[in-house]
Amino acid sequence: MVLKALNRFMWTNNKVFKSGKQDSLDCVLSAQPETIEHLLYNCTEYSVAIWEEASPITTSMITAQLGEEI
Repeated sequence: MVLKALNRFMWTNNKVFKSGKQDSLDCVLSAQPETIEHLLYNCTEYSVAIWEEASPITTSMITAQLGEEI
């Protein structure tokens, strides 16, 4: 899923709207245009949960690579 997001392969509401298959480009959680950037960084309902879950994993991976606490 991450690679799909990074390569803009994921179908967001914005992309579906532009293809003519949906009436709204807005995020159902925050009523702002749903883009990859919005979902990963700006959506207070979605991105916060992603980063809260990803943060400890990322920190432990970096700590393991460095061999010291960060």
